[in-house]
Amino acid sequence: MIANLLRLLYRSLGCTVVEMLTTKPPWAEFEPMAALFKIATQPTEPSLPHDLCEDAREFIQSTLTK
Repeated sequence: MIANLLRLLYRSLGCTVVEMLTTKPPWAEFEPMAALFKIATQPTEPSLPHDLCEDAREFIQSTLTK
């Protein structure tokens, strides 16, 4: 139970970092229900700025990995 909670918190942190970098929530190009479906059923990554350093990119990818 605690492990699941920690995974959710870690994923929330990754989403918050993406929103801070892009000024939009992750997967903002989709309607909310479509985004939930896509996230739940397909391997997907949010759009990240092209000039983002590799360390930041790896951190975000690690937080959003299932």
